[in-house]
Amino acid sequence: MGISRIFDMSTRSLATYQKALEVTSHNIANSSNENYTRQVSVFTSTQPEMNGGFIWGTGVKLEQVQRVRDDLVDRQIYNYNQNYSNSQTQLEYLSQIEQVFSEPSDLGLGSLINEFFSSWNELAVSPSSNAMRNNVINSAQNLVSKSDEITDQLNLIKTDIRNQFDSKIGELNQLLSEVKGLNDSIYTARLYGAEPNDLLDSRDACIEQISELVNCTVSYDNKGGAIISVGGIVAINDAFSVEFTNVSTGDELTLVAKDSTNEAALTGGSLFALKDIYDNKLPDYQQSLSDITSTIAAQVNAIHSTGYTITSPAQTGIKFFEETTDGSLKINSAILNDPNMIAVSEDGLEGNGNLANKIAALADSQLLNGSTISEKYNSLINTIGSDTQLNERQTDAAELIIEQLKNLRSSQSGVSLDEEMANILKYQRSYDAAAKLIKIADEMLDSLMQII
Repeated sequence: MGISRIFDMSTRSLATYQKALEVTSHNIANSSNENYTRQVSVFTSTQPEMNGGFIWGTGVKLEQVQRVRDDLVDRQIYNYNQNYSNSQTQLEYLSQIEQVFSEPSDLGLGSLINEFFSSWNELAVSPSSNAMRNNVINSAQNLVSKSDEITDQLNLIKTDIRNQFDSKIGELNQLLSEVKGLNDSIYTARLYGAEPNDLLDSRDACIEQISELVNCTVSYDNKGGAIISVGGIVAINDAFSVEFTNVSTGDELTLVAKDSTNEAALTGGSLFALKDIYDNKLPDYQQSLSDITSTIAAQVNAIHSTGYTITSPAQTGIKFFEETTDGSLKINSAILNDPNMIAVSEDGLEGNGNLANKIAALADSQLLNGSTISEKYNSLINTIGSDTQLNERQTDAAELIIEQLKNLRSSQSGVSLDEEMANILKYQRSYDAAAKLIKIADEMLDSLMQII
């Protein structure tokens, strides 16, 4: 009975420490996997036996393979991921918008506006000069070209944002589907008494990616399944998962659950950043630009239409800019074909250029809610710059916090090769000792058989 107990305990020890070595080997193999959580072998004594008035130990067993993970750190990373991804995505597009305006620069719209009004000032000195009239047309063409270029580029950025929004919704749906599948696999594994640590790592990695896309909350049911809410909508629980779509058709992006009218209240993540720029910031910038160009066209036309051309016969009621519905600038084609159609004479005489002075004076007139055209434009550029700098600071701050949190998680959950090598030596010695016990028990049994 005693020798057989030694055989049993030694055999059990061999199996136990072999499994422990497998766990350590798995840790070492995943030492460079940033999504991997270190696993620890937890040993416990097996159920003892009572015999002959004594309680006899029966050896050791591997109670569980435990993940070393701090859920609180994970939740903090999820929260800051939303902030970082929001500000980083906004910074990316705001930087593109800054480049579109090319400010400060001689090729920027601000300089071209000043050159346009300066050309009228020069024309007032020599109103009959064909060169000065062509100079006005050239400066106006440069202004129109830059304005159209900015408008087209902003529209391209807007189209790209909408496409990105739809693309990231596809990513979100894919990740939610993966989490639902992992929930089911984790539940099945635990049903059979297994500890699905690698599946839990995969699920955590998916949830972290979801937190980069949207503001989400994560909780866990009594079966270990992840319950995820996206913008206040329950997207996953143990019974179902939800797909999202973009149902917007106008100037707003809307994230809703498919087959319902439930709109997600986005407050963070890259999807919120795209929505905020598309719905708010970009339309505000475009409206400010439209106000500036519309005011230039309206004010110049109001003065120009009262003047007389130097054609024969002289004409009046001519508008310098053609009227458009989208706030863009377009020079009157008659003026482009004949510079003499520029009307700056108050009385129809060639030497009169009083109206050119009035048009030039528009540059210093408070035409836009108490601001001059240049002041309004500078305010627009300053707003874009401020928005960009704000998101740059927020990105840097969130990135620093996330880096600190990930370093903390790595110190807790990451694999230390030194520690794992120490465990290998420890488990190997225990394995060798168990094997020697079997050899000793075998020798004891041989001795007993010889006596018999």
